[in-house]
Amino acid sequence: MKINALRELSHSDLNLKIADLKKELLMLRIQRVNGRLEQSHLLSSHKRTIARILTVLQEKRGEVNV
Repeated sequence: MKINALRELSHSDLNLKIADLKKELLMLRIQRVNGRLEQSHLLSSHKRTIARILTVLQEKRGEVNV
């Protein structure tokens, strides 16, 4: 997901998105351990998206305090 699209979402939407991505990441890790993971690129993709969302949340917190 692009950073500009993430900046338009609210805090609650971003938190829900993080929760969903973490659940998917857990399922992907389980598949990797069991040897059934076909799309290994999704692991790094989900990690990057989570980091982007956390960055946007931190930016929004900074704007409130200014």
